Amino acid sequence: MSAYVIVHAIINDPEKMKGYETPAGPSVKAAGGEVITSGAVAGVLAGSHGHQRTIILRFADAQVARDWCAS
Repeated sequence: MSAYVIVHAIINDPEKMKGYETPAGPSVKAAGGEVITSGAVAGVLAGSHGHQRTIILRFADAQVARDWCAS
């Protein structure tokens, strides 16, 4: 069953973030994962959300997602 990693981010240094994004995408693909969506938080339907950006990644299963996170 697919497993998802949901990242909520506040980007304090856009230049440093660019340096992180370059290797992050290929590392997801190398683990057999895919980026489902990545972008600015456009709105919240209920409650509050204190982050600027949300990224959703899909992996084959929970163990693959854990292994990628630990890599």
